[in-house]
Amino acid sequence: MRTLRTGTDLVQVSRIAESLENFGEKFMRRLFTEHEIGYAMSSEALRAERFAKRFATVGLDWRQIEVQLNRI
Repeated sequence: MRTLRTGTDLVQVSRIAESLENFGEKFMRRLFTEHEIGYAMSSEALRAERFAKRFATVGLDWRQIEVQLNRI
């Protein structure tokens, strides 16, 4: 069964950018799915923002969920 939940969480994008710079691949692989990494890495200019958006989804094991762009 799929559950859809909504909420508001804030993440400081500069902290995510710093983690990406300091820990790189290890940081990404520990917290994000392959699809999320591929999407975030597809834009150098928006990379930190895209990872931050996904990082803000808290309360679960990081890879139990996947945040996807839904184009309606």
